[in-house]
Amino acid sequence: MTITQLQQNQLTNLLANLQKFEEKYGKITNLIIMSNPIEPKALFIRYEKNFVSDGEQKVDMVILKIDTNGSLYNMSNEFGNMYARYAFLGECTPIDLQNLRVGI
Repeated sequence: MTITQLQQNQLTNLLANLQKFEEKYGKITNLIIMSNPIEPKALFIRYEKNFVSDGEQKVDMVILKIDTNGSLYNMSNEFGNMYARYAFLGECTPIDLQNLRVGI
């Protein structure tokens, strides 16, 4: 898959920030970088944040989108319910980072 330099920059920043989160607050699990046929030029990132809040173990699933202009959108609240979220994820295809190429 070919991505823009702006997408690569945003993805690099995001991965660095997730690493910092792990060092300070909790754990990131199930990180997947994906494409979706509805928006074939966008990158989608799914992961789970595991952390402790008010003495309780919490897990949040996060779905992000990186547009071709490098804009980062949190899509986690864009779905009406869990079924819609998983239907969207079911349409996504995981991307091997080694197959990402920077184009324009």
